Amino acid sequence: MADITERTADQLMDELNKAFLAGLEIGAAEQIISLYAEDGVYLPADHPPLQGIEAIGDYFRNSLAQRKKKEPTRLRLLPGQTITAGNLVLQWGTYQVFGGPVDEPDLIATGSQILIARKKPDGSLELLWDIDNIDSTC
Repeated sequence: MADITERTADQLMDELNKAFLAGLEIGAAEQIISLYAEDGVYLPADHPPLQGIEAIGDYFRNSLAQRKKKEPTRLRLLPGQTITAGNLVLQWGTYQVFGGPVDEPDLIATGSQILIARKKPDGSLELLWDIDNIDSTC
């Protein structure tokens, strides 16, 4: 029988996604960057691949600084399937980007993503690959 304190792959990815969204919500680039592995790769939609924590960090610092100058946007993640392979957790899903007032948000884009994370010694996850694809702008 599994230890009841052991978190499932879905729970681990949920924690990772919540931490990402929380950092995005408050514009905390360092919080988001801390979720990536030193050798992580981020493939943002409509942008060249970013390899390594320095490149990923520069991207999020710049991106969040630019967002502060614009109308706030919000992201909703809709996980699809989560699977494990050794110490890796893989998840695909979709996302929605909203703008405008919180009480009457406008859907401005939809997309899909693939996350590949690695379990760290403390049991949490770090992002190895984060692949985004914008499906449509509304």
